[in-house]
Amino acid sequence: MKSVKDFIYQFKNIYSPMKKLIVINTIVFFLALIFDKTGITNGQLGAYLSVPSSIKAFALQPWSLITHAFYHSDDLFHLLGNMIFLYFYGQILLNLQSEKRFYELFFYGCLVGALLFLGVSVSFMLAGKTVQLGSLYGASAGVMSVAVATTWLFPNFELMLFGVFRTPIKWVTIAVVLLGFLNINVTNPGGQLAHLGGIIFGSIYAFQLQGRINTSIFTSIKNLFKPKYTVVDERDFMKKQPPKSKNPFVKVNENKANRANHSESGKTRKPNQDEIDAILDKINQSGYSSLTQDEKDILFRASE
Repeated sequence: MKSVKDFIYQFKNIYSPMKKLIVINTIVFFLALIFDKTGITNGQLGAYLSVPSSIKAFALQPWSLITHAFYHSDDLFHLLGNMIFLYFYGQILLNLQSEKRFYELFFYGCLVGALLFLGVSVSFMLAGKTVQLGSLYGASAGVMSVAVATTWLFPNFELMLFGVFRTPIKWVTIAVVLLGFLNINVTNPGGQLAHLGGIIFGSIYAFQLQGRINTSIFTSIKNLFKPKYTVVDERDFMKKQPPKSKNPFVKVNENKANRANHSESGKTRKPNQDEIDAILDKINQSGYSSLTQDEKDILFRASE
């Protein structure tokens, strides 16, 4: 029991988002393998977790838009490949970006990949063509989204491959994308459609962060779901008031207190986006090793 509690504590408080996804995918893989091999689920678990190419079947299991990202059937190499790439690219991204952006890239990448898969299926159906797309499962779309976005943001970040030679991450990503499309299975192209969806979303996400594309339309849509007012808590104002001396005959040196508060806030405050963008530009031009300790501290605080 203690070991289970320790694992839950580590999972909640210690594991990074990237490690959490790896753990979840691994647990689901072995549970699905046990359930299918022992006949507990009559071999139907994969069908319930995967995205079917039939729109009628999908309408009965919309949860598969999410669950497919954690199911890899009994293909151990499929799982290992996805998790290895997620680990290396996720480690780079989480060192330089926030956890929220990592989660957005992974889950929205999986979602866009699944929607593209369904969209192509609907197109074939409307055109009267019978094409077997199979079913969609695996975290490939989310992994590709993370990998491509990381590469667009930090193309010259160097990797030590096999502990022998250094190479910019952009060449590794190009090789991964090309190999993925060269190994297209003509009997089940659904996986490649998911890859493409992940690539598209990861690229758009990175371009938006870099200011290469105008996202005013997307921002307007997002703002529709935001409240029209802000709830203000008076306790927040009380916390910002300077401390008052209990002795009325002792005068507080306000300038000194303000300087102390400013110095402390500089170490703990959340950096703004302009500071982060300037540091990321420096990384793109000169690499992560060119950062000063203060700049590394800013990136660390931004990722919290």
